[in-house]
Amino acid sequence: MRIFPVPNDANNKWVSFPEVNEVEFNGADSLYVNNVLQLYFQTLRVSRESSNYSQSEELLESIKGYQVKYGSDVMPSDLKISSEMSILLFILLEASIAIVMTKFLCPSSADA
Repeated sequence: MRIFPVPNDANNKWVSFPEVNEVEFNGADSLYVNNVLQLYFQTLRVSRESSNYSQSEELLESIKGYQVKYGSDVMPSDLKISSEMSILLFILLEASIAIVMTKFLCPSSADA
């Protein structure tokens, strides 16, 4: 998933975490894109135990701020993002229902 816009890129290029090393980010931007996701996942692990997700949420807001700062020219609107997320959730729900129905209507001999 491409989540990091490349600062001042003429083509408004965005890169995924594995692609970060293929682009020359400078100074603080380099430190940020190389570390923020690892820090985010670390805070998620701690948050699961404490049920306090405030640090994780702050990091997500920070990532969004970075995206706005360097990629606002091509960022989709919040409405479009919400719509795409709703469609994705619907597709996942539909697939889950199909799996359950298949198991219910066509049980394998091992289930009998």
